[in-house]
Amino acid sequence: MKKMKSIQDEEDTLLGKRVYHLYRARFAMLAIYGSIGLFNNAIWVAYTPIVEQASETYGVDEGAINLLAATYLACTIFLTPLGSWMCDVKGPRAIVVTCGILNTLGAWIKYASGGNFWILLVGQLFCAVAQPLFLPVPPKLTANWYGEDERTVATGIGSLSVVAGIAVGYGLSIGLVEEEPNNCCKHLNLTLAILVTIPSVLGLIFFRDFPPTPPSSSSGAERDDFFASAKNVFREGPFIVLLCTISPGYGICTALFSLIGNLATGQGYSEELSGLVGVVLVTSGLLGAIIFGTILDETKMFKQLIKLAFGCAAIAVTLFLLAMQFGWPPWVVLFLSGISGFFLLALLPMCVELGVEVTYPATEGVVTGALLLIGNFYGLIFFFILQILIKDEDSDGDLDSTLSLWVLLGICWICCLGSVFIYGDYKRLDFERQEKGEEFGQAGDPNSGIQSQYAGDSLSDHEY
Repeated sequence: MKKMKSIQDEEDTLLGKRVYHLYRARFAMLAIYGSIGLFNNAIWVAYTPIVEQASETYGVDEGAINLLAATYLACTIFLTPLGSWMCDVKGPRAIVVTCGILNTLGAWIKYASGGNFWILLVGQLFCAVAQPLFLPVPPKLTANWYGEDERTVATGIGSLSVVAGIAVGYGLSIGLVEEEPNNCCKHLNLTLAILVTIPSVLGLIFFRDFPPTPPSSSSGAERDDFFASAKNVFREGPFIVLLCTISPGYGICTALFSLIGNLATGQGYSEELSGLVGVVLVTSGLLGAIIFGTILDETKMFKQLIKLAFGCAAIAVTLFLLAMQFGWPPWVVLFLSGISGFFLLALLPMCVELGVEVTYPATEGVVTGALLLIGNFYGLIFFFILQILIKDEDSDGDLDSTLSLWVLLGICWICCLGSVFIYGDYKRLDFERQEKGEEFGQAGDPNSGIQSQYAGDSLSDHEY
């Protein structure tokens, strides 16, 4: 990698005006960030599909094992403002390095815990503290490194690579419990400790906040500071509406991922199936984020695509939960979970990017942090409500999650109906278009005498 240079030293010009370049190193930055977040989230839900085995290993009840996942939700509520501040003031590198250290320490403490639940909980807390710090990073990272026609896809990959850790956690748990049913927890902790250490070291060595030159006019533009952004975003009506729709939806996702094992077994399905449901939800969600993000980057139809995804997600989740409720075959449950994840998880990066658009020039860290803070607050409430409802026992003495499924379904439709009211102007896009008009004339305008580099929205990759 070439030595970093200042933006001024690397600035290219076209007839005295700035030309914006993209650097291949942007893919490495996104990969390092995504890997750290991926394995952090794998640690979050690693015991969710194997609650019974974990409770036997550590000599506690299943509620205590579920508490391991709840620590993430609690830390996110209290520490997301700190993550937003670090993202905007200290930069993404400070977060990547800090979270890498916390992840590595926490993972190895969990491995060293043996069968002691309290040492295990301490290690989990180290990793839980890291999550709210790195969650606000994707839109800031993509704004610093990616062009305007790549941002939504890159934000989606960054956001959902973190969520993909849930699939990794489920997959590792299922695989190890089948191979080593008596020592699955020990081997799971060791595997995750090794995996989380690798990207942490890479982040410490290679990760950077900025490329040599900005990728777009908005990236190099003057922005509100952290505290001004925090004050101004809550004065924006479109952002308040977005908070009231996507935040409860995000809360549904976090509660669902934390309790999928109990929800599935409460309807008579196996723990292995619950793990597979988590894997399918996340992988299909990543695919949905890429497809919707690509369409969004091409069309800039934020509001229309978000409303479409909300409606499709509500229908798909309804069918998915009804399938579990009425005991449909496992393959049907898996198929419907994939359709649900495709639309449901694709909403997060689109709504984050819309939040940045309607609040510009507020900083990305504040906008993302606010959405995730409220979302995790909802998630923590939903988690405890659903866990209480799941503990209602049927006549055979088994857990019954029927009431929890209906509550989830009702919340999902409330969010869907609320999405109808989403509105707002695309302020960041307007700023970038104005900058292009000022610097180059309108792209392709025969009267300007200059053909803009952005005509056709084309950008060239440069070696970095």
